[in-house]
Amino acid sequence: MRKKLLTGISLLLTVIFSLLCTCKELPSNPYERGENLKITMFISGDLLEASAGYPVSVGLVVNIPSLVKKLTVLPGDDQKEITVALKHPESSQPDTVYFETMYKLTGKKNIIVRAAFGDGIIKEFPFLLRVFDSSNSLWKQDTMTIAVKEDTTISYSLLTLLKDPSATNVVFSTPDTGVNGTIWKYSIPKGAISRDTITLVASNDGTEKSVLKVFLIVLSKDTVSKNSAPEFTTDTIRAVIITGSQYLLNLKDSCKDSNGDALSYSLVTPSKGSITTTMYGYTPSDSDAGTQTATIIARDLELSDTLTIIFTVKQDDTEPPSVTFTPSPVDTIFSSDTACTISLKALDISGIDRVEVSSDSKNPSKVTTVNDSIWNIMVSSLGSGIAAPVTITVFDKSPRANFSETTAVVKYKPTDNDKPEIQITSQSKDTALIYKSTCEVILKCIDASGIQSVTASNGTATLNVTGVTDSVFSATVTDVPSDRYMPVTFTVTDKSTNVNVSTKTIYLKYDPTGTDLTAPSITLKNPASDNTVIGTSSVTVDILCTDDNGVVSLICEFGGKTYSATKGTNNIFSVTIPGLVKGANVLKVTATDGSTNANTKSASFTVNYDPTLSDTTGPVLTLPAWLTDNTTVESSSITFTAECTDINQVASVQCSFGGNLFAVTNSGNIYSVTVTGLNSGITNVITLTALDGSTNKNKTVKTIAVKVANAPVITIQPKSQTLNTGNKLTLSVTVSSSLPLTYQWYKDNVSLTGATQSTYTVNSALFSDSGVYHVTISDGTNVVKSSTASIVILTSPIAYWNFDNLNDNTFRDYTDNGYTVVCSGTGYSTSAGKVGNALSLTGNKFLLEVLNSKNNFYFPSYSIECWFYLNSDPTQYTVDDYVYELLDFSSIAPGDRNGFGAHINIDGTATFGHSATNGERWHVAKTPIVSIKKWYHIVFVADSNLLKIYLNGQLEATSTYSGAYINPGVNAHIGCQVLNTGVVRGFMDGLIDEMKYYNCGLTENEIITRYNLK
Repeated sequence: MRKKLLTGISLLLTVIFSLLCTCKELPSNPYERGENLKITMFISGDLLEASAGYPVSVGLVVNIPSLVKKLTVLPGDDQKEITVALKHPESSQPDTVYFETMYKLTGKKNIIVRAAFGDGIIKEFPFLLRVFDSSNSLWKQDTMTIAVKEDTTISYSLLTLLKDPSATNVVFSTPDTGVNGTIWKYSIPKGAISRDTITLVASNDGTEKSVLKVFLIVLSKDTVSKNSAPEFTTDTIRAVIITGSQYLLNLKDSCKDSNGDALSYSLVTPSKGSITTTMYGYTPSDSDAGTQTATIIARDLELSDTLTIIFTVKQDDTEPPSVTFTPSPVDTIFSSDTACTISLKALDISGIDRVEVSSDSKNPSKVTTVNDSIWNIMVSSLGSGIAAPVTITVFDKSPRANFSETTAVVKYKPTDNDKPEIQITSQSKDTALIYKSTCEVILKCIDASGIQSVTASNGTATLNVTGVTDSVFSATVTDVPSDRYMPVTFTVTDKSTNVNVSTKTIYLKYDPTGTDLTAPSITLKNPASDNTVIGTSSVTVDILCTDDNGVVSLICEFGGKTYSATKGTNNIFSVTIPGLVKGANVLKVTATDGSTNANTKSASFTVNYDPTLSDTTGPVLTLPAWLTDNTTVESSSITFTAECTDINQVASVQCSFGGNLFAVTNSGNIYSVTVTGLNSGITNVITLTALDGSTNKNKTVKTIAVKVANAPVITIQPKSQTLNTGNKLTLSVTVSSSLPLTYQWYKDNVSLTGATQSTYTVNSALFSDSGVYHVTISDGTNVVKSSTASIVILTSPIAYWNFDNLNDNTFRDYTDNGYTVVCSGTGYSTSAGKVGNALSLTGNKFLLEVLNSKNNFYFPSYSIECWFYLNSDPTQYTVDDYVYELLDFSSIAPGDRNGFGAHINIDGTATFGHSATNGERWHVAKTPIVSIKKWYHIVFVADSNLLKIYLNGQLEATSTYSGAYINPGVNAHIGCQVLNTGVVRGFMDGLIDEMKYYNCGLTENEIITRYNLK
């Protein structure tokens, strides 16, 4: 035996050795090689598509799971890496796993699936996914995956797949088959392909179309790789659930797999609820009320089964049951026996679960169910006169177990021999007047055993009695007579075994006038209004007086006496009151109606007696004999008197002319007045108005026509003038008149002292003599006023060049002070200027020197005025890089700057330079930038330590300086600047006109005046 064993072992070793020697390499296991690993991805068939904003379930198929030690996914769209667990990590058969993700942005997404091997090698599988916008889709999501077995039929309510399941205007269709109304049924035949895609279309009113792609994972019923499919015990579960409560389902108990392979469970989107390992749970909210669904897929190694749960979600019941009792437990329940039965009625939308009773152990209680809403409660062993409280609790069938609780008190009262007590609460007395023919009588009935019935009768007629509460009752009594008291009898019976009865009778009478609490109305008809003025000492007063129950009397009280009024037609009451006194008379009227209450009302009226009311004649107004119409007077005023009388005295006399009133004085009946302002050459109408002292204010009016001799006539008016200081000013006027004349001259409406001739003269005019002048002329009666003459006095310059004429290369100084401008070089001429001709300068070959200015232009205060026009932009100047000089009076050397300069700077501003006292620097004032091809009026002023520049009459720049500048000791130049070295620069390119130099600082008013003269 040992030998045989050794022989066998030797043979085996020989075979192995032979194989090692004869074979170059043994074939390797393909399930252990990483290059054989394949991973595929699917979402909806062959399409890798997803909707933005919605969760998507992505499937991965790993062909050799045993090669993979770790499987991760980078979904893209800035999402974190996901680790996916394999179901069968040791298997060499394909394994299908799922992961969920969601994309917010549309477009193409790169998904990277990484498989890590045991040796640290990672293999990547890239996939391209398209994410599209489905925000306008009618579907909850635009893709859906369903795992279903072959040879079966699936059915879905398409409304549950919509965003709005309650929509009524959606039409469903499919290019495939199975859509019928709102239901989709689809049959998967035996042997169907492993994956299939179904297209479902939802249209809103037939216009808006949304597409849902359904991906079917078709599973074979045949055994695959020794596995049989997992199978739920049922395909569909229907459940009713209340909002706020939780539905739980143990999936492991509901799904079996004969091979015992491990199961995985997932929800098909959209589905309600969630899965934790093998437990499915769903807690609906109030917004889920209605029908909701959940689709669950159970998977083993390769096969799966589907379970659909259809929920009917009802809102939570938070209201307790409603409970009513007979008799009511509000009051104590009396029982004539030692046992008492209380009937209870309870209602609730969730139904009644149970009724519980709690009572004292001495008084046991028992509950008996009559039906779903009626229960009887028996309380026994009641003691006489002892209260037995019974607490009753009713629970509903809702998950909250809402309940209502109340307590009834039961007393045992063996025998009742007392009659009911009757109290009438609507009337304070048993005999009563009422103010309507129909009234309500309310009575309260009290009895220990309770009230069984209440009846009422009116003689032989029975009245209807209504119970308000258990002890308060109401009876309506009609046709109550107004001529007598009508008896009403009440009969009350209690609930005792003795049937005790009480009666009570009240007496009612209808008084129609009893409700009249309104006094008569009083309206004065004659006189027409209160405070009427009459001219007689008696008055007949007519009063309109009305009342629903008639007016029985109307009296009038006056002067301590009472006068009764007589009723006429249409409710008019008349009464005559004599003996009125002058002035106000107060009449008091009182009216009484015919009601039981005898309502009264008083009113007072005032009648004013005026004996003068009959006077209708105005005062008598008598003028002097000399004053008649068209009376002629020599002056512009007239004084006269008039006599005025009236039987009721004269109240006033007024005199008016030309819209003015003149003061009238009197002495007795004689009135005097002076009227002024009469006009010559026309008829002047004077009006006298007299009023008497009567109430009627009678008036007398007289007019007087008066003429005045002709006024003076101005034949030549004063003339406006513009002069320089020191010139002679002469104003004159020529007047035609037959009478001697006087004159008065005015300046700015102020009279000039001594200016009383036809001519006004100022021998040496000053600037202060500027103003508006006029003269008035009087002939003693008439005064006329001349037109105005404007006088402008301007400061005289010490040098003035108008540049109108160029004679022998010189320009004349029109002040005749000898400041002649001498021109040399080329580039200077005259051309049309602002006024006449102007100096025209161009190029850089000219020199214009002001003779005799060397020492004569030096003043502590000075001004320069001119008009200028630029041909080119100084900021772009090509001749030199210096300024455009207007007038330069300076001496410039290194470290030495004396004098002043007025020019246009290279920055485009008008600039005024004034040297410091020590000659080391310039004080400069600059305006805003000026424009080319445009005339500017400019004035440079140095005065009171201020440099000022005015452009077109406006102050545009200021700068301070201290002290006068140092005399440069050279002649001034126009349009250029000469340095101490002899170099000429600052050549003006443009026109200069009307240049003036002043030995003082011009005022702003004068500068504005000069600019406006143009």
